[in-house]
Amino acid sequence: MATINIIQQSTPQQIRLIQEDISDQLGSSNVVFMVGQNFISGTLQVFLNGLSMRLDSDFNEIGTQSFRFINYDSSFIRTINSPSSTLAVKYFKYFEPSDPSPSSLSIFSDDSSDGEDDIVISDIEKYEDDISYQVLPGIVSFFASNSFELGTLEVFSDGKQLTKDIDFSENGNDALIIHDKSLIKNNNLLLKYIIA
Repeated sequence: MATINIIQQSTPQQIRLIQEDISDQLGSSNVVFMVGQNFISGTLQVFLNGLSMRLDSDFNEIGTQSFRFINYDSSFIRTINSPSSTLAVKYFKYFEPSDPSPSSLSIFSDDSSDGEDDIVISDIEKYEDDISYQVLPGIVSFFASNSFELGTLEVFSDGKQLTKDIDFSENGNDALIIHDKSLIKNNNLLLKYIIA
């Protein structure tokens, strides 16, 4: 789990680092891509085949949930059409806890600070991750936006909880496989888990 140091914050907001593999959006000449959640403007990092792209030189943010590659040529289009290419993103997202009760938050001092007492807030409630955008024909493997603690993954489709090891199985600590795709109703897929 990403831990953010917060010094003097007046609103009950949390910031969390989100990591996503969006390689499934490659394979066409499209240069506009979507991420799973709204990001804080200016925090988006894009990695094409493991190489870090530069904001405003290689890509531009479009709103708070998508981006567009810029200054590209025909060689770049061939690269994003290649079946072996990968596309990943990292960004920060605000979370506003509805009830920041002591049972849902752990607060402790970071001893590695340079004389200032930073407050570190770690959310221990299950994180909700809507990955409905990944539901495409023929796809049975899905990626969580974050790595999760093994054994904490819960999967829901259209309000119905799927059964672990019968309807789905964990694939490492950041992915899952749906055993019967007909269980995904209305292209709706929601994950709940504790972030590792």
